[in-house]
Order: sequence, then C-alpha cells, then structure tokens
Amino acid sequence: MRTLFLSLALALISQDIDAPRISQEDFKKLFTSHNLIIVDTRNESNFAAGHIPGAIKLPLEGQMTWPPEYEKTVSMLLAARDEDGAAMPDRQVRDEVLTLMLAGHETTANALAWSWLLLDRHPGAAGRLHAEVDPLPGAPGYDDLDRLPWTRAVVAETMRLYPPAWVIGRRMLADVTLDGWTIPARSICMACQWVTHRDARWWTEPLAFRPERWMTADGRYDEAAPGQPRGAYFPFGMGRRVCIGESFAWTEAVLVLGALARDWAPTLRSGHPVDVRPAITLRPAHGLPMALRRRRASEHRSEARSGASPEPSDEALRRRRASEPWDATQLQSRAVR
Repeated sequence: MRTLFLSLALALISQDIDAPRISQEDFKKLFTSHNLIIVDTRNESNFAAGHIPGAIKLPLEGQMTWPPEYEKTVSMLLAARDEDGAAMPDRQVRDEVLTLMLAGHETTANALAWSWLLLDRHPGAAGRLHAEVDPLPGAPGYDDLDRLPWTRAVVAETMRLYPPAWVIGRRMLADVTLDGWTIPARSICMACQWVTHRDARWWTEPLAFRPERWMTADGRYDEAAPGQPRGAYFPFGMGRRVCIGESFAWTEAVLVLGALARDWAPTLRSGHPVDVRPAITLRPAHGLPMALRRRRASEHRSEARSGASPEPSDEALRRRRASEPWDATQLQSRAVR
C-alpha cells in the first residue's frame, strides 16, 4: 500500500516528492492520524504532517514551470478555467486531490494483495505472467501496456473474485417496477459485485481463478471475452457515476504487478488463515503475510522460452487444497449470509 500511495502522490502532485525520505514510521502516522502529504516546493522537506482540512498545500502559481511532459494533475487543475475564465478555488483543488489520494491507493493495493494470493495458488498462471514480463528490457512502463494482456487478465480475474469495491448503493430517482416489485423513489438500492461476479448464471466455473477467460483466441485481452452480459462485471461501478479513476487504477495495477513479478515470487506463509473482511473495501481479514523469493536469472530465461510454468497435476492440487486453511466456496457462502 505504501508503494501505491507514493506512486499516486508522485503522479498527482509533484515529481519532487522524494519517496525514500518518507520513512515507514511517517507512513504509519499518515494513516493512523488521518494525515496527508504536504507538498511545498519552497521547503526542502517534502514530508510534513497536517490535519486533512489543511493537508494539501499547493505550490504557488508562479512555481508551476515544469516542462509539458512533466505536468501533473495539480498543475492541470490549477490551470483549468471555466467558461467565464475563472480559476478553480483552492479549496476545490484541494478537495479533488484529497479524493484521488484517498480513493486511489487502497483499492488498488487490495486488488494486488489478492492477486499475489491467487498467483501463489496457481503456478501455471504465475508462470505465464513471468513469461510475459521477462522479455521486457526492464520494468514495464506505460508504453508497454499493450504488451501485457495476460497481466491485465490476472488483474481482471482477481477483481472478479475479490472486487475491492464489493458493494455499491444508488438512490432511485423515480418509482421503478422490477419483476412485480415496486421500488419507490428515493429508495437506496444495493448492487453487490461479490455476489454478481460469482453468479453461475453469468460465469463458467464462477469460483475458479481462470485469467484465460479474459483472453481472445489470438492472445488479446478483451473484457467481453467471457461472454457475460452487461452489468455482470462492474468492479468500478457503472453508468454516470462509474469510478472516475478507473483508467488510472487499471494502469497502476497492471504496471505494478508486472514490475514486481519480474523479480519476485511471493508465497503465502504456510498455515496462515485467509478470509475476507468486507468493510468499505474488501480486505484480507488477517492480512496476507508473504515470503518473498527473488527469482533467478535462469528462471527468467526458462519461463520466457516455455511460455509458462506447468500447472501442477490434479492430484497435487487436491493434496495442496486439502491442506489449505481456506476455501473459496466457504468464503462465498459466508459472505452471502
């Protein structure tokens, strides 16, 4: 989560943020005291604590002199003008940045945490991920997104099974009759991604982790490839109030997963319990402590040549699942109850 928060801050506010200078202790304080990063280009210190209402301290207008290729979200917000030529008030700029900072890191971090768990349990999928990222000359960047269809499929399938936003509510603007039931105006209707994404009416093997369902015959990622109807997959919501950060979240999740998978193969600590905690976001109830194993250069070469690690045999999977302290079907039934 720390990595994602800092990368988000870097993208939103200023390329001058010096991530290594923000200590782990400072990062903990950032959330336990509901603080945010203050960026003040007049001060050598890039990190300071402050309560949320005054936390986002914007650079002075005269200091916004970055080259076009380095312009960030805040600079664009400051430069924005309405139809009357008026600038956005500082408070509104701060509120926009605050919303992006708070909403833009935890959800992606949760999705990546569940991704590592699923990849640990499905070595064939992990091997195919490694085979995709290993031929890249370095850590993937924005220009490499089209070269990472399997990585995107892994993220998509993870968000199908473990959607970070697992339920959303909408207020009805008018009376609506559905299947004989009348829902009066101003009622709150809830739509649950956790249930819909695992519904056997829309998904083949709904509880199985199958990133290949998102791939076309010619190896492209396609959100329509599983054949689900519209509305059966909505990790970012739908309609006019769809998540405004959807494109950013996809980009961030795919690139971070691809970059880390080049060098690391996380493994869940043996015997650790796995369960969901459906709070505002869908979190691991007990955390997901992983042992980090650095991948060797020989692994990079062999998996790049083969295209993937072989899936374990059915008997090996049966033995491993029998020893696991968690089961996807049990998680499903508990969440529905």
